[in-house]
Amino acid sequence: MNMKKLIWPLIILILFVGCSPQSSTESSAHDEDASTSEIEVIDTQTEEMESEDSTEDTIVEVAENEEAVEVIEEEMIEETIVEELTQEEKDDALLTAVRDDDLASAKSMIAQGADLNVSEPAIGFTPIAISIIRENQEMFNILFEAGADITTIDKQENTLLHHAAMSNQHEIAEILLSKESIDLEHRRDQFGFTPLLTAAFEGHVEMVELLIAHGANIEAEDNWKDTPINVAAWNGQLAVVETLIALGANPDAQNTSGNNALDHAKNQNHEEVETFLASILSNE
Repeated sequence: MNMKKLIWPLIILILFVGCSPQSSTESSAHDEDASTSEIEVIDTQTEEMESEDSTEDTIVEVAENEEAVEVIEEEMIEETIVEELTQEEKDDALLTAVRDDDLASAKSMIAQGADLNVSEPAIGFTPIAISIIRENQEMFNILFEAGADITTIDKQENTLLHHAAMSNQHEIAEILLSKESIDLEHRRDQFGFTPLLTAAFEGHVEMVELLIAHGANIEAEDNWKDTPINVAAWNGQLAVVETLIALGANPDAQNTSGNNALDHAKNQNHEEVETFLASILSNE
């Protein structure tokens, strides 16, 4: 037999066996190792996620507990304040709240029994007077609806209507004028201004019209017998002078010194007012 023919099949067999893949047992073991590693990674990630969820739950619980504690503390503080405040302290707190435009504190003091008509010592402003001076319509409404006295007069003889006329609080003036207890002709301080004289001096045309529409005396006199048109001319309020003339005011009304509106305009160098009044008087 030819030896070469026997050797070649043997070599091919040896090569085939040597290059064959790993046994099924080794492959299976390798796959199991890989699967185990993947499971361990998944378990680790799951534990981390559960830990994060637990931490978040703890944070939420702590926050909720802190909020609850804060609410309880605030309620305890409020209860303590209510128990400790004297009547004088409540009254002072109400005045302070109105001066600071603090609606919540004002409501709280009213609910606790503060005197709605307490007056500050210097000039005698009551809370509702202060609300008008500060042009706080909402605060005025709170005090008015709570029953504050609208007939109060301060140490300068100002009524609430004087304050409304001075600061041109039209809506407040309308509320006051709807009450029969309001005095349209009350004269204040050393000048003797009525609310209409006050509005005319300040130049508030709509307030002048409103007061006259409700019956204010268009020829009301102050302590020097100056009328609304005189004080308006003295202060250079041309629009008010024109309005008063249109509503029937006397342009030649004279004060205790014999001066009329035109004289006041000349003396105070209000040229436009002077020109207007001169034309009115020249036609009479």
